[in-house]
Parts: sequence; structure tokens; C-alpha cells
Amino acid sequence: MNVAVAYVYPLVNRQIYFPLAKRFAESWKQFPGAHLHLLCNGDSPTPLELRPFEGIDYATHTCSNWGWDIGAFQWAASHLPCDLLICLGAPVHFHKPGWLASMLDAYINHGPGLFGCWAYLSPNWHVRTTAFWCPPQLINSYPYQIASSRESRYDFEHGEHSFTRHVLAAGFPCMMVTGKGCFPFDQWHDHAPGVEDSLLLDQHTHR
Repeated sequence: MNVAVAYVYPLVNRQIYFPLAKRFAESWKQFPGAHLHLLCNGDSPTPLELRPFEGIDYATHTCSNWGWDIGAFQWAASHLPCDLLICLGAPVHFHKPGWLASMLDAYINHGPGLFGCWAYLSPNWHVRTTAFWCPPQLINSYPYQIASSRESRYDFEHGEHSFTRHVLAAGFPCMMVTGKGCFPFDQWHDHAPGVEDSLLLDQHTHR
């Protein structure tokens, strides 16, 4: 199975996102995964901005920043040849081994479908788009236009036209994957992961 890991590296507000990218790269080196694709939103990276990724097998792709992280993931789904696309947002980083194996096991045993490290029932039930994976064809089949606005980005994640709703309506499973197992949406509330059970970490797990 051809797996692509796509990490959004915003090259806007660099004082915010460069430290996040550096943390991501350092944690990747400690707990490495598959071939990495850097989705460089808004600009091409400088040698300094790529320095944290030295020693990592990666490719860079410059994206327009239209639709922010969701737009970058849509670009990746349309342009990266793969069977499974793992989409990771800027705040994500790793804290233990086995994250990739857990993602692949969930997909092999329950897929095709939409899988995520965190899923919630509020404000609408949804898989969080900070860390999710699915076949690229599912992202490409999303029928609504993403605008470059906060409202559009959040509508994709948890609004009336959420990607989760789109996948479920198409007849595919939407599951939350943690260190304790793989759970369908009617079990999300009972199995919300803490730090230890989260495959990855982001800004919310630290809270």
C-alpha cells in the first residue's frame, strides 16, 4: 500500500509556525513514519525554514494557502499518488512509537473510510481534521467549494457540510483511533483519549 504523509507547513506568520514545524520535525526524527510531504502554504520555504527537516526523507510542495490547511489537503489528494493519505496539521507532533502502525492497522481492518486521532459529538459529530487519514478519492469527492475563510474551513470540519457527514452519507465508516482501539461514532464519547492514549499530540491535548 502506497502511503503519503502530508504535513501542512504554513509559511505565513512565520513566528508562529516555524517553531511548530521545528517541533514536528524533531518528534518525527524520534518516531519516524513514511515518506513525508511538506505542504508549504503561502510561499516557498527558505533553506533556513527547511533546516529542521535535514536527515528526513521528504518532498516540498508549495500551496497557495487558499482554504488554509483544508485547501492544502485537497491539493495533496489531487496531486500525490497514493492509496492512503495521512493529513497532519501544523500543531501536530509525535510522542511515542507505533503511530503509523496503528493508523495502517485501523485502515486495513476497517477501511476504506475516514479515520482520525480525535473525534467529537459537539458542535456536530466530526472527526477533527488536525490529524486524519483516508483514501484520497474521498477528499476528492467532497462536493462543496472551500473558500479562504475561517467559516469555510470549520464548515468542512464540523459544520452542516462536514467531511465526516459526507463520508458517512457515502456509506463509509468514520472512526476514531486511539491507543485503546478503533471506535465508530456512536462510541466516541465513551472513548475520548487522554494524552497517553492519543496517537499524536496537538495544541488541545496539551490543555
